[in-house]
Amino acid sequence: PEAYTNEQVNMMYALAGEEAETEYDNNPTADGKEWLEEYFIYRKLPPLSKYQFLLSYLDSGFKKTQYSDTKALPLLGYYQGEFHLRWIMCRNADMPEQVDWHYNLDDFLKRSNAVAPMYMEEVFLTDLIYEDFDAARKIRGYTLHLEGDKRKKPDKRLRIKSTLGVFKRKKFIIDERLEDDPDWITCKRQYLKFTVTGKYKCDGPDAIEGGLFLLNQMIREDVPPLTGQPRRNSRL
Repeated sequence: PEAYTNEQVNMMYALAGEEAETEYDNNPTADGKEWLEEYFIYRKLPPLSKYQFLLSYLDSGFKKTQYSDTKALPLLGYYQGEFHLRWIMCRNADMPEQVDWHYNLDDFLKRSNAVAPMYMEEVFLTDLIYEDFDAARKIRGYTLHLEGDKRKKPDKRLRIKSTLGVFKRKKFIIDERLEDDPDWITCKRQYLKFTVTGKYKCDGPDAIEGGLFLLNQMIREDVPPLTGQPRRNSRL
């Protein structure tokens, strides 16, 4: 307290962003223990209208404070055996901002002549989140319909770790236009800092895991089993 005022400390944390935990909280982490830089493949990707499956997945939260978790909203697609990241928000945000993300994403989809179901993690305060979307409808003039992911989820970090193979096999491709995007950079940094036993933020990877799980579920239901009968009603 003799060296810095509270205002100066808050400014330092804000400038450090995701690195504040390492720089100021004596919680150093080594980059690339699980995910390596070489796992992130960038490429020019096909038009969104060409995708077999496309969806967004919101990893939400209500608080927007200096210490609260980031929130994340990726748009993911499945195309010819690959999973593609086409759009992402990953930053600290309150609920009205997260609602705005979805309307911005909806505009992006419409400009691309595409449509995608919008999912979010079903939490005990989901009804309050829907109220924020209802409030936005009165301003925007139309409603976006989100579907809750009711899966009973295993441990978060183990779920994220389970997606590592997709990256190692170079089956997760990032739109080349996102390579220098600040939100993707935040998400990528969370991957590089990730360890199963660590405490570093991993909300971007968590949202991507949720989207990948649902995409895999869609793929599985669309492919007939060996008997040749459709498996439309199957569940993972």
